[in-house]
Amino acid sequence: MFRHCCMKRLLAALLAFQAAVFFIVATVIGKDLYSAYFSLSSISDKSANETLALNNSVPFCRSITDDRLTNRTLTNSTGVSYSSGNDHSTNEADTLNTFLVEYEKYCSSHLIPMASNITTGNARSLCLCPCVPDALLGRINTKFETPQFRELELLHTELSLGGSWTPQLCIPRHRVAVIIPFRDRQLHLRTLLTILHPMLQRQMLRYTIFVVEQKEPTVFNKGSLMNAGFIEARSSADFDCFIFHDVDMLPEDDRNFYVCSSQPRHVGSHVDKFNYTLIYSKAFGGVIAIRPSQFKKTNGFSNRFSGWGGEDDDMYNRIKAQKMTVKRFPSAVARYTMIRHSRDVGNPNNPNSVNAFRYNPHRYAADGLNSLRYKLVANESRALYTWLLVALPSHIQPNAAYRRYGRIEQQRVGTGGGWSGSIFPGNFLITKITLEIIIVFICHCENMIHSGLHLALEIRI
Repeated sequence: MFRHCCMKRLLAALLAFQAAVFFIVATVIGKDLYSAYFSLSSISDKSANETLALNNSVPFCRSITDDRLTNRTLTNSTGVSYSSGNDHSTNEADTLNTFLVEYEKYCSSHLIPMASNITTGNARSLCLCPCVPDALLGRINTKFETPQFRELELLHTELSLGGSWTPQLCIPRHRVAVIIPFRDRQLHLRTLLTILHPMLQRQMLRYTIFVVEQKEPTVFNKGSLMNAGFIEARSSADFDCFIFHDVDMLPEDDRNFYVCSSQPRHVGSHVDKFNYTLIYSKAFGGVIAIRPSQFKKTNGFSNRFSGWGGEDDDMYNRIKAQKMTVKRFPSAVARYTMIRHSRDVGNPNNPNSVNAFRYNPHRYAADGLNSLRYKLVANESRALYTWLLVALPSHIQPNAAYRRYGRIEQQRVGTGGGWSGSIFPGNFLITKITLEIIIVFICHCENMIHSGLHLALEIRI
């Protein structure tokens, strides 16, 4: 009877001990996941709050005369030519003029630069860069002989290493990161950079171009590359606008401003391939502009669309799920030439792209930035851009265990590091390894108690 009572008490103590340990573990994990979830879903835009205190008193630089900028764009040394905009029809010209007037009103009242945009170079300037700079030239001829990289480097000595530039004669209103997912498209990249650098400088933007190249696996995954580019760019500087840009999309008008607004914007909405018409109302591919806070709310791009197609339509639904709307500029300026090319062997049509049209908010919460896994193989600051070489897992499939436990380190991983990715960006979470250690510890304690129980019974007997 005594032995039976003793055993019951020891077993009750064991169960109580296990329950207490599991309660503590669940509380810690639950607290971290709770705070992480709400930090993601209600993320505040840090860059939007760090604005100039003198937003109403800082005047605009109405006329910018930078001889270096003007001479470089007008010498036509790269074969790129421009028109003054006089080739528009009457209706199109009226639409364009109305758009520019309305844009300037919006920009002047809403697009106030961050305090961090004041640099040692432009600190002496007491005026903001104009919303519609005088340096804009209008339509761009995208048919030209593409220069080699070395020629472009000699032409753009004004760039900082890593493909960065900032105006020196005024305080820029925007700090923009251009993310270009890439693999085996050297000619397309050179063509795009030939147009992009002069255009962004005429728009008086502070910008950096990131080329995110996929090393492996064989099948291209654009969504994961853009997610990785977002994380790496955010770790390098405090950008207030992200432009996700296909390498084969060439802008035809420099009045199509590469800036972000209160809602995500479909920048490359009218393409020559589709006769400059919006192919369908939910289109959201090619070139898009989105603020960091907006991108985090959507949980980024899906990682499930390997091959061509799907991730852009899926992003449209993610934006709708967060009660945001997609904005577009008029076709008079939002014009693009799509470089013709054959389908890449490593970028076949995605048979699952039709799933992108299915509205599924539950999947959006589990698939995206919080399920991203990648390895940063290289990070090089080149003359024309920052090059990020990324390796992705062989099978981009959501890993339930990985999503559940995450990892106890920052999002970013250095060159040659391990797989990067966490449950919720920017938070420290309990890892699978940590939980396994806790479980082993509990089992060890249980074995010790059982051993003590048997020993006590043997001594009693």
